[in-house]
Amino acid sequence: MGQSLLELTEKLMQEIGIPSQPRLLIELNKELSKEEPNFSIISDLVSRDVGMSAKIIKVCNSPFFGLRQRVDSINRALSILGLKNFKNVVLASALADNINSSSIGSKDFEYFCNHSLFIARIAQAIANRLPFEIKRQVDPDHAYMAGLFHDSAIPLLIKKHKDYFVKIADALKSNVSMVSVEEEAYHTNHCLAAYFVAKSWGLPENVCIAIMNHHQTDLVAVEDLGARRLLAVLILAESIIYYKDNNMTYIFDIFNYNIGEGNYGKIQFELDLTNDDISDMEDSVAEILDGVQP
Repeated sequence: MGQSLLELTEKLMQEIGIPSQPRLLIELNKELSKEEPNFSIISDLVSRDVGMSAKIIKVCNSPFFGLRQRVDSINRALSILGLKNFKNVVLASALADNINSSSIGSKDFEYFCNHSLFIARIAQAIANRLPFEIKRQVDPDHAYMAGLFHDSAIPLLIKKHKDYFVKIADALKSNVSMVSVEEEAYHTNHCLAAYFVAKSWGLPENVCIAIMNHHQTDLVAVEDLGARRLLAVLILAESIIYYKDNNMTYIFDIFNYNIGEGNYGKIQFELDLTNDDISDMEDSVAEILDGVQP
């Protein structure tokens, strides 16, 4: 019996070498899990890693967070962002640091990181605007994680397959399914590969499932309700199309998004959203997008 695509992907990722969750994150999560996390311990823990501290401060000062006050230290970042948002920044910085590769040009990698952070922030914003009953099952921080990690395996696949970047670029230009091209050429796809990255970093199971299925053409195929609703948020976040004009207009272009318009009604059903609800969300999204080039 032949191996499944998931089994082949797991074998491939073992060959590539999945970056393990950094010790810094393990220790940070341990402190954050306490009933009363100690800000001083967290600050000292992160500040010990000078290189990571610099990356964290850079992310804090990026347009993605839109902070009115400039961050110049880890203590300052903690006090302005709060524990949850600070952890999200550390996660973004650590992920970028661990999946970088010399196979990718610096500008391309910067674009990739910006895109991932962009989707993470949009997904988090959408989750924060969901109806109360739905929001109970879709943690905004989980939405952030799903957005941040959904394409995390792409740099690793570029490192493994020298022609990967060209093949995928050609597929996107031709409006061909990225996943079908990956599976035909490499017997895997970036969704499955990112699932193993997320698992390796100890992300919640519903986040891992959403990541694995983020190019799924049938939302209902995901059986777990929490994961399915999180996936709906991620798909909606990826469908954002923005137009920079005098009015700074932003819309969710779900009908033209490559997931397929058939999912639009399913997304609305899963998240209990009307067309007006989705239009209202664009105002929140616009606040994040203003001045940002993903």
